[in-house]
Amino acid sequence: MGAIASVIAVSNKEIRGKINCLLLWVPDPKIGISVEPDKTYEENGQVYKGSFWTEVSDSNFIKCLNDFDGAVHLVYGEKDRYINEQERNEVINIVKKKQQPYLILKGQDHSPWDYEVAQKVFTEQIKFLQKHSK
Repeated sequence: MGAIASVIAVSNKEIRGKINCLLLWVPDPKIGISVEPDKTYEENGQVYKGSFWTEVSDSNFIKCLNDFDGAVHLVYGEKDRYINEQERNEVINIVKKKQQPYLILKGQDHSPWDYEVAQKVFTEQIKFLQKHSK
C-alpha cells in the first residue's frame, strides 16, 4: 500500500518535482476494484478501510506513475497472491517504457520474501539510491 501511496503523493502539485526517485515494492493498482468504502478489510494481518482503495482508484495510480519523471526501481514477487498478472504487467510496461529497472522475484509471493532474496533487493536498491541521490 506504501508503493501506491508514494506514486500518488509524488503527483501532488506541492510535491511534484521534489522527489527524484521511487523504490516500489509490489504496487497493487487494483484497477476496477469494487469495495465498500466504510467496510474494514484484512489481508494477511494488515487491516485497512475500503476507502483507501476507493481513493486509489479515484487518484488513477497508472496515470500518476506514467506522469512521474524521476527514476523508478520496481519489485514484484512472481507468485503474488494479491496482484493479478495483467495489472502487474501493466505497471512493469510503464517502468520498461521509462527504461527503469525492475525485478521479478522467482517463486516469491507478495511478502514476506525469503531472506536471501530480500538481501538481493536491498543491495540493488541501495545501489539505485546511491546512483540517483542528489
